[in-house]
Amino acid sequence: MAAAGRRARRAGLWVRAIPVQVAGQSALGLSPEDQILHLARHAVLHHSSWERRATEDVRRLIQRDSIDWSRVCELATQQRPRTPTWLLLAQPTVAPLVPEAVIRWLRPDAAGQRRIGLATRLAGTGDTRSRRCS
Repeated sequence: MAAAGRRARRAGLWVRAIPVQVAGQSALGLSPEDQILHLARHAVLHHSSWERRATEDVRRLIQRDSIDWSRVCELATQQRPRTPTWLLLAQPTVAPLVPEAVIRWLRPDAAGQRRIGLATRLAGTGDTRSRRCS
């Protein structure tokens, strides 16, 4: 993402921020929708997995907070973590809490799903080397 896009995304985070209390002090926290995208990015892009901890975090968030699902779809599409968001929300312990229309909207096309399958298999073998000839 270009620098201008990153700045715009950060500005949006501040606009959507919600008041929270941390150790008795007032602060701003991520909106529930931004928290979902953050959890998805972190779990899938930084850990190459959608492990139990991440699914439990998002499951608790959905149960605790009111989620604007149209906002989740909009942000996931604009900011491009659509596939990681789908991977997290489609997990068996989370999917029953998410409207089916949201999961359908975020689901990658067939080619994207094949890439996910290949990445999962490669991660399972530990083979993360590039396949390019150079």
